[in-house]
Amino acid sequence: MRSPGMLLQEDLLLFERVQKVSTTHFIKHFNCNKKTAEELFVDSNAQIRENAKEWLKLTAENYSIVAVLIATVAFSAA
Repeated sequence: MRSPGMLLQEDLLLFERVQKVSTTHFIKHFNCNKKTAEELFVDSNAQIRENAKEWLKLTAENYSIVAVLIATVAFSAA
């Protein structure tokens, strides 16, 4: 299973690539719900974004714990 952060990054890169090759008319065009492509992207990826935020917090906490353990061992060995 891939991380939600990577999934969101891939979706964002794909959106940016499509945005580069599309004309301005299609990017600023409103659909029947009065939403642009960017608004649709944000709405459709809201759950992935929340999952990515939680994943990033947990990953940062885990790396912080590992860093403290490494610093403790290095300090006690010196």
